[in-house]
Amino acid sequence: MGVFVSILVEIGWGTDPASFMNLNIASTLNWRLGNTEVLVYGLMLIFTIIFVSEMIGFGTLANMILIGYVIDICRFIWKNIGFAELLSNGSFSIRLTVFIATLVLFVQVKNRDCQKSCSCRLLRRLLLSCAFSAARRAVFDECASDFFAKAQIEKMGVSASAFSSCRLAFD
Repeated sequence: MGVFVSILVEIGWGTDPASFMNLNIASTLNWRLGNTEVLVYGLMLIFTIIFVSEMIGFGTLANMILIGYVIDICRFIWKNIGFAELLSNGSFSIRLTVFIATLVLFVQVKNRDCQKSCSCRLLRRLLLSCAFSAARRAVFDECASDFFAKAQIEKMGVSASAFSSCRLAFD
C-alpha cells in the first residue's frame, strides 16, 4: 500500500484522506512522513486502547509504523532512479495511465485488507447504502419509490435501520 501511495504523492493529484492529512502535518512540522504517521497514529492508538482495545492486532501496529516509512523509502528510490521526475513532469497521458493503474492497485490492496475485518465490511456496506441513497435522491429525486430503494439496499445486505439513518442524513 505504501508503494502505491508514494506514486500518488509523486504524481501530485491527491492521495487517500489519511495520507493527505499526514503529508500536510509532516510538511508543517518539516518532518518525514514516517515519523509523522507514527506520531499521529500513536495518538489515535491511545484512544483505541481506551475504548476498543480488542480491535488492536499486528496489522494495526504494522500499518501504524511501516506505511509511512515505506512511502518515504519509495519516494527516495523514485527520485534516485528518475521516476519522480517522470511522474511530475511527464506527459499528461503517462501521468494519467500511471495514476489510474496505481489507483486501481491501491484500492485492490485496500479492499483485500478490508475483507479480513468484519467491522470494515459493515462500514463498507453502510457507506454503499449511503452512497446509493444519496445518488438515488440526486438523480431520481422523488421519482423513485422507497420500495425500490429498500429492495436495492436489502440486496446489498444492509438493514432497513441503516438505510433509514442514511436517508435521514441526506434528507
